[in-house]
Amino acid sequence: MSYSNGIITAPVSIYDVQRALGSSSPDLGTLCKSSMINMFAKYKPVRLNLINTLGQWDFTTNKWKDTATWWKGTDLNCGVAFNSFGSFANAKSAVDNQSAVWNSILPTGGSSQPYRLTDFAGYNHRANPSGKVSAQDLYKDMSQYRVFLMAEDDEDALSFDDIIYYNSSSNPRLSTYYFTAVFVNTSDPTKIYGYSATETLGDGGYTITIPKSVYNPPITANGWAVGTYKVYCFFTSAKYQDGASNIGSWIPLPGNRIASASADSRAGLLPTEMDVVTSANYLDASYTLTNTGSGYIINWRIEEYGTLKNQDCTLKVYANGTQEGSTRTITSWTADSGSDCVYHQSTAIEGIFMQNGANYRLEFTVVYNYVTYTKTLYILNPV
Repeated sequence: MSYSNGIITAPVSIYDVQRALGSSSPDLGTLCKSSMINMFAKYKPVRLNLINTLGQWDFTTNKWKDTATWWKGTDLNCGVAFNSFGSFANAKSAVDNQSAVWNSILPTGGSSQPYRLTDFAGYNHRANPSGKVSAQDLYKDMSQYRVFLMAEDDEDALSFDDIIYYNSSSNPRLSTYYFTAVFVNTSDPTKIYGYSATETLGDGGYTITIPKSVYNPPITANGWAVGTYKVYCFFTSAKYQDGASNIGSWIPLPGNRIASASADSRAGLLPTEMDVVTSANYLDASYTLTNTGSGYIINWRIEEYGTLKNQDCTLKVYANGTQEGSTRTITSWTADSGSDCVYHQSTAIEGIFMQNGANYRLEFTVVYNYVTYTKTLYILNPV
């Protein structure tokens, strides 16, 4: 067999192509212009006025020569076309609406664009040049925040340097663009923060680093507001800075939904949601646990910018990994003697009786200003 794990190896048969594309058609022309062809595969049918490309084949290695150029096509577009947008607003709209942005340019047959079965030699149905975007919760006590573009290093896939933007007068390679992320607050879309990688894609700029000093001023100052943000990712012809109105071309990342079909040609990845939450420097909690002989007294403190608050909390008790009883809500508080800003829970918590031989885990949780904060205490084999 010449087809395995999404890759076709020579010698190529019609059956191999049918299996790769999930097609039942035995017609070469139909297969060479199938919508199921992954446009990001390096070796695939392209528009080229050449009947036979075997002069570029290495029969010793059974692969295309390093000097092979047929896969770029007559117009050197590698069989790929895509749209760009002149503003973030338009690019964002394309992503939100999942508009078609990336498109295959496949041969149409005839003497100028013949169908060649050999174009499928080395075809990789799973080829994916732009990889996946990784984002995570943004904690204000982190030293920095990063967004990663995990691009695949696959010799059977088109690279950023292969793909050229032919809708531009200068025809730049995608490798000269920047990986850019724009954060939009879901509750207030006017709050927009955008950042680009320091280097271009061609120079390895796959990571966007946002220093803590940018997003970690006090909430009341100019720092990012606590809340949920949608992270939109693009390739841009220049670096993005907050407040920029026009930085050139915005290209949504390919859809990357690869299953049995080819890479999705719709606008880029649907935006990843991430949360900006407060740090321990802004909101902190602590507690003490006292054994009374018949139960336990929990003292719980919530601190906001050094000022301690009276705040309800919940408590879950786990014995040997299994929750014991129901979740308890602590709402009865009294002021600590000698202080008007420290509050303690002053009564024994119902139902918490530690037994010899059991390991306990106590989880205290408070929701304050829409932020959930949890602290865990382990008690091993209490007496």
